Amino acid sequence: MTEADTEQFDGCDITGVSIGFGTGRNKEVTVFLTDDLSQPPFFEQKGRVRAGQWCDIDLTGAPGIEKGKPFYVGYRYNAQNSSAMPIGCDINTAGYTPTADLISLADTEEGLSENWNHYGPSNGNVCLRIFLKGDRLPESNCIPLELKLPDSATPGKEFRFGLSFTNASPKEVGEIEVEYQVGNDDMATTVYRFDTPVAPNGRGVAELTATTMQDDFSLPVTARITRVNGNDNANADRTVTSSFPCTNGLFMRKVVSEKLTGQHCGYCPRGIVAFDYVRETVGDRFIGIEVHNYDSNNLYVPDYENMLSHFGRAYSGAPSLTVNRNTELTTSADKSPLYNAFRQEYTEASQYGINVCFEESATAGCLDVTASVTSAYDASGLDYAVTFAVTEDHVKGQQYNNYNTNVGLPEWNGLGTIVNWYYDGVARSLHENWDGIPGSVPTDMKAGVPYKHTVTGYSLGKTSDKMMANVVAMLIDRKTGIIVNADMVHIDPARGYSYPEWDPSGSGVESVYNPLPFIVSARDGEISLRGEGAAEVYSVSGVYSGTVSSANSLRVAPGFYIISLGGRSQKLYVKP
Repeated sequence: MTEADTEQFDGCDITGVSIGFGTGRNKEVTVFLTDDLSQPPFFEQKGRVRAGQWCDIDLTGAPGIEKGKPFYVGYRYNAQNSSAMPIGCDINTAGYTPTADLISLADTEEGLSENWNHYGPSNGNVCLRIFLKGDRLPESNCIPLELKLPDSATPGKEFRFGLSFTNASPKEVGEIEVEYQVGNDDMATTVYRFDTPVAPNGRGVAELTATTMQDDFSLPVTARITRVNGNDNANADRTVTSSFPCTNGLFMRKVVSEKLTGQHCGYCPRGIVAFDYVRETVGDRFIGIEVHNYDSNNLYVPDYENMLSHFGRAYSGAPSLTVNRNTELTTSADKSPLYNAFRQEYTEASQYGINVCFEESATAGCLDVTASVTSAYDASGLDYAVTFAVTEDHVKGQQYNNYNTNVGLPEWNGLGTIVNWYYDGVARSLHENWDGIPGSVPTDMKAGVPYKHTVTGYSLGKTSDKMMANVVAMLIDRKTGIIVNADMVHIDPARGYSYPEWDPSGSGVESVYNPLPFIVSARDGEISLRGEGAAEVYSVSGVYSGTVSSANSLRVAPGFYIISLGGRSQKLYVKP
């Protein structure tokens, strides 16, 4: 606490602390108070914290606050796991407080005094709160914590953002006045009223809306709470700042996952379930490639061997995977880790866009494929390159299933120990320069200018049905090996994405693998259609739900649906 803090809270007692603990094991910590980080603390007390939450620790016998006696409040612990990240930070690196982010990574207590460093510029403030009791506490005191900005916005269109805060007032908070500024726009002020008042020591979030005409890849936003329940806020000078892209020049981001799998691997249904779940949840923003190189059979693709060997331990067994070839993310092919890795890697927009197209090649069994890369802004000093792959959907095979009587994977429970299956996204070929074709992307790019690279006579590899194949283009950062963006196109342009075969017996719908000649999509509980004609909508049990056309959408309950027109049909998932 600074000298100004001790003057403000002179005579108050410290009754406890709350520690926002990160990942790792539950453990004992020692809370300390000191006025000199190079000297032993003048107060210590042990407490226990649980991972991934705020942990309140009551303090007994802590000295009261005296004007003119600034001091530090902190905690220390013994690390037990090198992968644990127990220090919780608010991630607000732009608005960190220099006195609230000191971290020491010393191996011994004797070394603490020489190892205190500011981590705020990279991690934000340490999540540590102090509970006070006394007569000098302000009646109106809300402390802003974090701006929750959208992944992206468009100039001239309204966007929503949130301001989170802690109510350090002794009373409930029913409304706050927020002053905020977007980029260099004029300062704006708004009053936000809560449906349910925020309790003392509670955390609230004000949901606000704004518009701006500014076009910026990293547009700053600053906010502060000026009034609480109609009175001046004691922490009105505390601001939080963050930034987000608001521009017309960005491109859709797509994420690629390449999964090592095998038909004779009884545990590989976990990867099938994970890929299907992410596809159904996020749609075409996810490109899943199944690399069947765990077995030497008709699905084996030798083109992928060099890449798998390069990543080594990331593909040490099946099922395993990488997400955008970023080995810092998960290699687990289970549903939750894969989805969490996607959310961690995914952004709504990318500075770099990539589109892939193809033409028939003069060489049989080949295509001339072209990737077009565009930057939203002028860029220089790049070491980017493109590469290509071919995948195939609806590939017939048999999958071993260790989960036939194992509740560990309910989606495959009771299906049998060997299951007839149709695989999607099966790798069929990969360019020999899998880590990027040298010279395919210039080092300097002008904003909005598409830069094209064509590979003539690109082989479809082991593709068995050309009309079920897809061409994938990936933009690679050759300095890191990570995929920056990607695009996929069906060789049959009328074909939608396929999911594992569904048994339509008794439903009145002929086949989920007869794709529709138009595009259907689901958003906010409604099914919409782009194209000519009207389609019937059925539940997977065959119950008729209604009709959808380009002129109307159909509101339905969450779940799977079959969209059918003239004997052709497509499966669609409506999220909750």
